[in-house]
Formats: sequence, C-alpha cells, structure tokens
Amino acid sequence: AAAFGVRQAAAVYFKNAVKLRWGDPDERPLHAADKAQIKDGLLVLMVTVPTYVRRQVSEALAIISSHDFPDQWPTLLPALVERLMAAAK
Repeated sequence: AAAFGVRQAAAVYFKNAVKLRWGDPDERPLHAADKAQIKDGLLVLMVTVPTYVRRQVSEALAIISSHDFPDQWPTLLPALVERLMAAAK
C-alpha cells in the first residue's frame, strides 16, 4: 500500500482538480466519459479508503454533487445508500 503521505497528497490533488475543473468551463473541463468514470469510482472509494483520505474524497463528492445532482447524477443517492449499507455489513 502507498505511504500515508502519498495517499493523502493524491487525495488532496484529486479534490483540488475536481474543484478547479468540474464546473468551470474556462479551466479545461473534463470530458463527459471521464466524469462518468470518476462518479462511478468515487462511491467505491468512499467506503474503501482510510479516514484521512475519505475526508478529501467526501469533499470532492460534495463539489461534484453540487454541480451534477440531481439532473446529471440522478443515481447518486440510491447508489450511495447501497454502498454505505454494504460497507456496514
């Protein structure tokens, strides 16, 4: 597994990239296919990464959902509930 500092730095970088590029069309916006892949993987990350990484992933999720939910991400809540319930078992 990657060292604590590396994982945390990667999580912060990811969160900052999402903040910069998700909703701002002037900042090299992400392609729709990339956005879909990120959204799919983000929910898995929420329940599988350590707490110190989860904080950054949670913030990225909040940023993305503020732009895309509910119109461009109608499956967010059911998928999130499903993942959290599966993780709690």
